[in-house]
Amino acid sequence: MKGEALKSLFTGKELGDGAHFAYRFHADGNFSGIELGKDIRGAWRVKGNEMCWKWTRPPGAEECYGVQRDGATVRLLKYGSEAWYGKLK
Repeated sequence: MKGEALKSLFTGKELGDGAHFAYRFHADGNFSGIELGKDIRGAWRVKGNEMCWKWTRPPGAEECYGVQRDGATVRLLKYGSEAWYGKLK
């Protein structure tokens, strides 16, 4: 997926794997969720043809990913390799 289609794909949705993580992408550019029982927060944006996020809780550097979608299933790719895999709800 590319450009603005990425923004509409994630906005207002939750990406999760059903066991380890669930992240909710808010329209204001923030995200929140749970990963292995810990509270996660940060900011997200679309940059070119990638979805980027920067965690503020816990703090981290901005990371950007290419996105592949097959129905509700989404793969986030780093350097062409799968880094995250989950379903959007």
